[in-house]
Amino acid sequence: MEEYEVSLADYIRILWKGKWVVLATFLAAIVAALAISYAQPNQYQTSITLFLRPPLILDPSGRVIYASIPTETYKQLALANDLLQSVLNQVYKNNPPFTVAQLRDRIKLDLQQPTSTGTTPAMTVAVAYVTLKAIFTWPDRDKAFELADAWAKGFAASYTDFASDARRSLEQALTKAEEDLTQKQAALNEFLRENPGKMLQKETEGFSELYHAILISLNEAKTKLEGAKEELVALQKALKEEPLYYTVSAIPEQPFLPFGGTQPTQGQLLNETYTNLRYQLALKEAELAFLTVQINQLQNNLAEVSQILAQKERELLEWQFKKDQLEQAVLVAARTWEQLMSALQMLVAVETKPVTIVQAPFKPDEPIGPSKKLNVAVAGVLGLFLGVLLAFVVHYFQESSKAPHGEEPGQPPQEPRQD
Repeated sequence: MEEYEVSLADYIRILWKGKWVVLATFLAAIVAALAISYAQPNQYQTSITLFLRPPLILDPSGRVIYASIPTETYKQLALANDLLQSVLNQVYKNNPPFTVAQLRDRIKLDLQQPTSTGTTPAMTVAVAYVTLKAIFTWPDRDKAFELADAWAKGFAASYTDFASDARRSLEQALTKAEEDLTQKQAALNEFLRENPGKMLQKETEGFSELYHAILISLNEAKTKLEGAKEELVALQKALKEEPLYYTVSAIPEQPFLPFGGTQPTQGQLLNETYTNLRYQLALKEAELAFLTVQINQLQNNLAEVSQILAQKERELLEWQFKKDQLEQAVLVAARTWEQLMSALQMLVAVETKPVTIVQAPFKPDEPIGPSKKLNVAVAGVLGLFLGVLLAFVVHYFQESSKAPHGEEPGQPPQEPRQD
């Protein structure tokens, strides 16, 4: 038995035979698409476009710069549960028929970061701003507009708080720095009032002058003592070389001898030079003893004054150190306050509105869906394809049920042979 080759004519014959099946399927698909399209609620769409200024912060050098915020952070702020719940409560009077998750699914966000991320306040606003477009799709035209409007206001308020955190932190730091400066200045004034440095300095200077005066007197006394010792040695030497008596033929009677000694014998006369030397020697020994006592007294006085002076100098040094510490603390606190004030002024000077509405939400005139024409067109194509497929399936089963013995099911019947 020869194999039968199916031709295009066979396909056309089958489709023509099952044309009612194809037509019925096609019409059924169109009718179903129209029914579904009209049964579904209309979908309205509105959008709003915002310019968002990134938060301004201080870098370690004290410059005001724009913070780098990840895209996900903006989206989290825009789709926060609290914000969306507040929007639903505001629009539906605290009785929303939709959940936050349903509202989130019907909001599409399109976020564009600035193409240039400058780091100085000189960066233009247009370059610095982040563009956020929110698209709302909702089955109610009026509610779509109200939801978009309420979301824009709520998001603007929450983002303003977010973007103003740097300024609030700076203001809090400035207030704390001002309190710190006031406390340190009060501590310095209290210290100077309770510890008068001028009086302590005058006392130290007085004891220093006294110390130097005693030291000069001691040096002078030591010099005199050395001179007296030399003179004493010279007198003792001269006294040894000078005789006590001179030998003469006759001498007057002398009732006594100065400085002791023996009664001169006949023919001896007392040497006046000797007696003068003995007198000078006695005076010098007395002077030497006086200088020794004076030097000891001066040394004791010098040691006592030295201790007092060292104590005063130590107290003055401690006072000066404490004063320098307090003044340095005041200076650091003042510089910190000035830097924070300057940074705050700079921040205020370059700060702009955190949220700017570029395109306000609008009330849509026509629904965007469901698209009846598109649904009918798609259903028609699918119905036609399904009808053709169904026509071949019906033909297959019909031919299989009536195929003669020896012929393959589905094979077109052969024409009778003519003799």
